[in-house]
Amino acid sequence: MSNRVIAERYARALFDVAREQDRIESVAEDLAALQQALAASPEFDQLFFHRLLMPARKQAILMPVLQQLLQEQITCNFISLLWQKRREKILPDAVACYQAAWRQARGELVAEVIAIRQLSESELQQLSKQVKLLTGCQTVELQTKVDRSILGGLVLRIGDKVYDGSLARRLQQLRQKLLQAQVNQSGVSS
Repeated sequence: MSNRVIAERYARALFDVAREQDRIESVAEDLAALQQALAASPEFDQLFFHRLLMPARKQAILMPVLQQLLQEQITCNFISLLWQKRREKILPDAVACYQAAWRQARGELVAEVIAIRQLSESELQQLSKQVKLLTGCQTVELQTKVDRSILGGLVLRIGDKVYDGSLARRLQQLRQKLLQAQVNQSGVSS
């Protein structure tokens, strides 16, 4: 099972508990604060993710720090569980999955758009409308990236779904069809 799938399961469990206790937003704030602390302190990051340090030792060293940093006991319990199961490396993916679940619960969506050039405001608004129709979400945030290797068209990534309308992909499909046709013709004439 991939780390992303495991992270999604852990994040979904955390989200469900947070929702039951009406703590979704404060747990999201905790997770953001934890990520900021890990990014700000290489020593803290190294201890948090250290593979040879036993879970009980991590708990003893780092939990007092986390209890000062985090608002919710739910979040502390979640971190403790990650250490006990030796799954701390999934934390970044789990945080991303938790945030996605939170946005989805609020009817929001973040989609990634890859284009050959920076899109104009009107193009982004039109694309946003199309994504809203496609997903049923009321609020859509489009994060844009420029990638000249797609040659033209767009690539739209919504969660784990990718809608590839790039020229590079179309050319690749055409190449495959031509190769298949060539194989079929050579098989017929033999």
